[in-house]
Amino acid sequence: MTSHGPATSGGSHEGNLLSIARTQSPVPLPLPPPLPSSSSALPPSPAASDDSGFLPPPRPRFTRSSTGSSSFRSSERSFLLPGSGQSTPSAGGSFSRPASVFSLADDSRYPLPAFGHETHDFSRPASTYRDDEEGPPSPSPAIAGADELNYGEDWDDALHDPDDSKNQRGGISTRGLWNILTIVLIVLLILGVFAIYPLADYAVHNGARTAISNNVRVNSTGQIPKTPTAPKRPLIDPETPTAALTRIGHDQQQYNLVFSDEFNKPNRTFKPGDDPFWEAVDLWYGVTQDLEWYDPGQVTTGDGKLRIKLEKVDPKTNHNLDLKSGMLQSWNKFCFTGGYIEISAQLPGSVHTTGYWPGAWLMGNLARPGYPATTDGTWPYSYDTCDVGTRPNQTNGDGTPAAAYNVPAPYGQLGKNFDLSWLPGQRLSACTCTGEDHPGPIVQDDTGSRFKGRGAPEIDIIEAQICPGVRGGCASQSAQFAPFTAEYAPNMDGILIFNDPSTELNTFRGSPTQQAISALTNVSYADYASSGTGHFGTWGMEYAPEVTDPSSGYITWNSDGTPTWLMNGVSIGPDGPTEIGQRLIAQEPMSIVFNLAVSHTFGTFDVDQLTFPAEFLIDYVRVYQRDGSPASAASCDPPDYPTAAYIKKHEAAYTDTQVTSWKMAGYTQPKSSKIEGCTAS
Repeated sequence: MTSHGPATSGGSHEGNLLSIARTQSPVPLPLPPPLPSSSSALPPSPAASDDSGFLPPPRPRFTRSSTGSSSFRSSERSFLLPGSGQSTPSAGGSFSRPASVFSLADDSRYPLPAFGHETHDFSRPASTYRDDEEGPPSPSPAIAGADELNYGEDWDDALHDPDDSKNQRGGISTRGLWNILTIVLIVLLILGVFAIYPLADYAVHNGARTAISNNVRVNSTGQIPKTPTAPKRPLIDPETPTAALTRIGHDQQQYNLVFSDEFNKPNRTFKPGDDPFWEAVDLWYGVTQDLEWYDPGQVTTGDGKLRIKLEKVDPKTNHNLDLKSGMLQSWNKFCFTGGYIEISAQLPGSVHTTGYWPGAWLMGNLARPGYPATTDGTWPYSYDTCDVGTRPNQTNGDGTPAAAYNVPAPYGQLGKNFDLSWLPGQRLSACTCTGEDHPGPIVQDDTGSRFKGRGAPEIDIIEAQICPGVRGGCASQSAQFAPFTAEYAPNMDGILIFNDPSTELNTFRGSPTQQAISALTNVSYADYASSGTGHFGTWGMEYAPEVTDPSSGYITWNSDGTPTWLMNGVSIGPDGPTEIGQRLIAQEPMSIVFNLAVSHTFGTFDVDQLTFPAEFLIDYVRVYQRDGSPASAASCDPPDYPTAAYIKKHEAAYTDTQVTSWKMAGYTQPKSSKIEGCTAS
């Protein structure tokens, strides 16, 4: 802004003073005399000098900004000359605005209030009155705004007004109303998330969940068919022919189809999570000392067939093994208890090729094939009696029973000390103490309440091999059991051969790790890939556990639609020499396994004589159950033989192929009344 010149009123004294202020260094100035008042005459200041040659300027008046700003800058300091209404610039520079002035309240949190005037005169002189005087005189009317200063009150009295307002009452404010509404909304949201939503979800969806859990078209883990390569479908493949939906069983009862896979969709994959019913494993099957590595990439579909390929590969890329093949399982995805299963398949090689070991078989769901810790103490037990048969080696530890020792050749093995059994004992036996780690259920018998004996039996639909002599190709159809009878001998009263001489009982009866009841049936030349005919043979197995009368349970096999042989519960009944009771036709939920292996444990052969690649082809698999069977009979977790909770509880054993025993997996053996004894609870 433009600087204002000196006011004309005030005389040269004021000009001298301003001149001195501009040109000389600051010196102490004498105190100014009090201004004259119309109401009283003030005595002259004793500090005044007649020889000073100039009059000191009056006290400045301060201009307050109408905006109430209390900021101060040195360049904006001004003095209002009395009576002129004009400001003079300070020595430091020009004014930016007249209202920006130094305020006595600049350092206060509460600036001086505006009294209704833009300019106020605070030039009242310092008091010259003694303490014994009655008070200051009234302010001079000549001082602008003196009547408005109200010296009886401080300007900030309103900040500490003693008026009591605690008891004032009034309506709720808008802000208070919003606060209450916000709190109510938050409470409702919390209740909605943690109380209302779960109850509503249960009310709306519980019926559907119950229906799904009871639906045989949804597997035991709640999965439904939905894969990138296969259409969404129920347990029964929609492409299964209508004529195959039912059949008449060996027992002359009607059987209905409950599961099928026609494998017609090409390029299906079976890595974990790819398929709701199948999974191809990634492991070495060490329990049979296989020569191949099972790789999920070796199992696929093409030309309407499931294709399991065995081939030679660089061992550097195949876990140091020369061969790579595939194993497909329905473990813990699809299982069934009792019924009929049939496959249509073409075998690799020819009727004279030794070494290929294609298989289609069932195993109890409490064991996962290829995971040794899960088979430890479960395979091939199918037993629900509490006796010496549940103990390690089937012995009492005192040299009894005698039949468990010194088993004669050809059944006893030198490498096994001619002992009958080298099994660790039934881990989940009927002797398990109450409160121990057991999948259940608890049952009642003449001894009271106890756990049901559980295990993982095995039934083979077909294991193809080359039979000795001139027979050529043959199919081994068998079942494995534990505990064992003396010299692994079955009761022949419970065995029936149907199509002799094409089928004959296998001379192999068992070993210290299994008792096997098996028969061998001739396989047609046309059923092999080398025939070039493109023919597929059929093999099937029907079994009935008969829980109420285990001795009447049975298994019967067939080949190309013709029954081959039968065994019933009598063949595996109680055995006096070994002091064991009735073994059972499998009552466990059974999963399906397909594989193509090569192993010297199944016979001698020359790997160099095998042709690679070789394929085990399966055209279809179909599972039937008796008309009227409960939905749980096509489940991996039926109520009478639960498995799901137990598997979930012991995931380390069921997911790690490198642990070879239950103890190595980090679990303890349940206590048994026949081993450690049970303490009263």
